[in-house]
Amino acid sequence: MILDLDGTGGRGRTRRHLSWILPLAAAAVALALVAAVNAVPHETTTREAAATPRVDTLSRATPVPKLNLTLPQDLAVLTARAQYTGETGLLRPDAVVVTYRLRAGGDLVTVSPLPDAPAVRAPRNRPLDSLSVHGNFAEAWTTEATSTGVIRWTENGTTYQMSSRTLRPPQLVQVAEQLR
Repeated sequence: MILDLDGTGGRGRTRRHLSWILPLAAAAVALALVAAVNAVPHETTTREAAATPRVDTLSRATPVPKLNLTLPQDLAVLTARAQYTGETGLLRPDAVVVTYRLRAGGDLVTVSPLPDAPAVRAPRNRPLDSLSVHGNFAEAWTTEATSTGVIRWTENGTTYQMSSRTLRPPQLVQVAEQLR
């Protein structure tokens, strides 16, 4: 009887092959898993939960403001949607920053509710040519460094902001009037 003390016993070649086959197989399995996850269609539409009306016999509660105004699909296409993060960095699932591409000219427009921002109020001597969205006074400005047009207004207790790099404030008001 021959005793193999080195442990190779004719299997030295097999162990050398296994040393590179197993990592290769593990990488192939990981690659297949990533490809399978990316191949599955992801749901991009959001559903707005309809709140059931609650009758309060003692007092009337103020309606909850709608944070996320949307543009009609025939006017614009939704291109990006991100959750609003406050100074604390905590995610707020109810308020989102939404970017649309307008069908007419391809301009990008970003709409965001600003739940913690102060309300936009009309000045006492409001100019006749002042801007308004849905009948509410709107502040407007253009950032010179980036040529970004911005409007901000308060509607139903929530302050909203709309901005674009290609549209000026009067054009943004025309788009904002379409928000629902």
